[in-house]
Amino acid sequence: MASVAVSDDGLLVRSPGARDFPVDVLFDGRRIASFWLRRDTVARGPDVLYRWPAPLQRFLDGTTELGLVDHVSGSDLYRAEVTLGSGAGRIRVQDAQGNALGLDKSNRLSRLFTSRSAEHLEPLLDAIETVVAALEEAGVRPFLAYGTLLGAVRQGGFIGHDSDADLAYVSEHDHPFDASWESFRLQRRLTRMGFRVSRYSGLAFKVVVRESDGAPRGLDVFGGFLREGTLYLMGEVGERFERAWLEPRSEVALAGRRLPAPHEPERLLEAMYGPGWRVPDPAYKFQTPWGVQRRLSGWFRGSRVGLDARWQRLHRSPAPSPAPSSRPPARSSGSPSATSASPGR
Repeated sequence: MASVAVSDDGLLVRSPGARDFPVDVLFDGRRIASFWLRRDTVARGPDVLYRWPAPLQRFLDGTTELGLVDHVSGSDLYRAEVTLGSGAGRIRVQDAQGNALGLDKSNRLSRLFTSRSAEHLEPLLDAIETVVAALEEAGVRPFLAYGTLLGAVRQGGFIGHDSDADLAYVSEHDHPFDASWESFRLQRRLTRMGFRVSRYSGLAFKVVVRESDGAPRGLDVFGGFLREGTLYLMGEVGERFERAWLEPRSEVALAGRRLPAPHEPERLLEAMYGPGWRVPDPAYKFQTPWGVQRRLSGWFRGSRVGLDARWQRLHRSPAPSPAPSSRPPARSSGSPSATSASPGR
């Protein structure tokens, strides 16, 4: 990079003729965010501007050693002591308990795997094995998927910039209604086992797992099915596929555990991430074809009508009970639009 100008708005970078590639943003040596030099910036004359992501802005008050690193090669692109906001104290991107946070693939501040020890992650690995066994007993054949499968195949462990774990299964049913009914049956089984489960859509749900220090971690379970030679797998896959690439399942190593994988995991990883899946990309963005997205939403995402981040925050927050009223409840009208959830790296 020829030059970098740092302000409260973001990073103004001059890098003439540079290719597009992922850049890690480090504060005092710790990765906080990642962006693609061309894709995630806006032109400012001969420069490009990377705006500070909204979830990060409330922390940007103080001093830090800012580092910019080529994510793939690991080479330093820029490093300097910088001041933002009032400049008082060191910038600390952390939660109220002092736990380190970073932006994940969905641009959410999370406790990323890179900041967790093996001891912290043991309960998550235990839960993966327990949920796999429960799903098998219920009649489906689960396997690691998305970022968890990617990390296992590529490096034998969790991806450092990821923040949750992913399982998937492919139903024997080939009709959306039957596949959805089966998913709800699986959820009820896990709930009876004592797991806390929340649903993403008609064919995907999340199991909430507690790490050794009590921190919550999501274990996503994505359902799928084969229909007329196409694999539909929540939340991003609609690709030509063969069952022989799924069955019989193989095994991969994840943080020292042997866990089930598709028969040819490379085939599924290409369907999920494209032919470049072997190259790490902390700022990866799913680009689901419009037709696939429309079909999956029409089949399965109607269960998310009215469910968005505002309602989730409302119901997580303690609130006093409303005062009794003699008035009849109001009737709602209209038809709220559905939202969708998608997995990532």
